[in-house]
Amino acid sequence: MIRLKNKSLRCLLLSLLLASGMAGAESGVLSKDSVLHDQPYADATIIGYPKLQTPVTIISRQGAWIQITTSNGTSGWIRIFDVATVASSKAGQSGAKQPAPAAKTGSGGDTINTGASEGDMLDKAQPNMAEDAKLGQYASNSADARAAAQQEHLTAYQVNFLPEGQP
Repeated sequence: MIRLKNKSLRCLLLSLLLASGMAGAESGVLSKDSVLHDQPYADATIIGYPKLQTPVTIISRQGAWIQITTSNGTSGWIRIFDVATVASSKAGQSGAKQPAPAAKTGSGGDTINTGASEGDMLDKAQPNMAEDAKLGQYASNSADARAAAQQEHLTAYQVNFLPEGQP
């Protein structure tokens, strides 16, 4: 192991290492108004409502969720399709980076960039058994359904099936 005696050299090396880690960070912009959660789950606590065109830094991905940090420093999770990554090769007249276009536009070759390929997401998809277990709290049985209907003064009607072969 190399031991650095010069404090300035150690600080410079540490700064370079940190900067190289941040250089790989991916930038994006919200493609619609979004809901920012504290965890990558639909029922997680909502911590904000970032707006369309908010610049973000993409930290990580998990299933259909992306962990981001907004331009004001708020971190959380949003749906993956709420973010368009910034295409570094697409510069506008101001020279600023522009979000990747949302559709193919003929011979120009512009395509959507959601930050993940369909194949990647489907190939790596895994069931979330904890979320599946949470669904059990919403389960109902026939007796509970009848009691709830009676409490709301609902009336039962028999509906016949359509004849075979009709839409």
